[in-house]
Amino acid sequence: MTNEPTQDPMAAGAGTADEATPNEVLAIFARAPRTGEVKTRLIPRLGEEGALDFYRAALLDTIESAASLPYRRVVFCTPEQNADLDLLRAAGVDEEITFQQGSSLGERMQNALSALFDRCAKGSPSDAASAGSVDRVVLIGTDSPDLPAQTIESAFAALRDFDTTLGPAMDGGYTLVGLRRASLPLWASHDLFEGVQWSTDDTLYQTVRRFRELGLTTSLQAPWWDVDMPEDLDRLETRLRMQLELGTLRARRCAAYFGIL
Repeated sequence: MTNEPTQDPMAAGAGTADEATPNEVLAIFARAPRTGEVKTRLIPRLGEEGALDFYRAALLDTIESAASLPYRRVVFCTPEQNADLDLLRAAGVDEEITFQQGSSLGERMQNALSALFDRCAKGSPSDAASAGSVDRVVLIGTDSPDLPAQTIESAFAALRDFDTTLGPAMDGGYTLVGLRRASLPLWASHDLFEGVQWSTDDTLYQTVRRFRELGLTTSLQAPWWDVDMPEDLDRLETRLRMQLELGTLRARRCAAYFGIL
């Protein structure tokens, strides 16, 4: 498999039409696993190598969980260097990978969403149909490695009735954001995340308010936790131990990191 980035994010899906729902795309935002550049807020507790090991576990658990769901998948990588693609491949990421584009998180997310919907906006309807028309996109990161699969499935279902969907995180942000192609006329020519301050207690609220300003309807999914701060590690370990007892454990690499497996 080539290490060059995929210029058209949907030029090749992660599975065939028989294996995945072709008009629904699960996009995964990921950083290249470089020492000292991932999970930096966990470094005071884990050290640089420990934070890197945890990130690799969270990344691969997220990818593996996504692979179990019936959606086309694309990984959006940052930084934008071919060497970073090599690092993701070496870590075990076998999905199609393209680069994130933009300076802010909001700009990068909007560009990714636009790129995924773009195949349907260009060319003839027959061209879009042959490529696999993208109607709904849900975007997740790697900060919630034990995010329930049901939450992602519920998000795609919600996009049949709502323009957008958000998965609230306990820290005031969100674990996922989804949009449907039918909403493009309302936001394609605007800054979708204008006025949103990232990594604050009000990030979710500001996003909901911005979507409403644009005339977008929004559905909220069940809240979940992400792992940003050292205390989040303790919560994750507790959840993983409980999930193991209940037989619902999915984030097995993170569980192994904590010595649970």
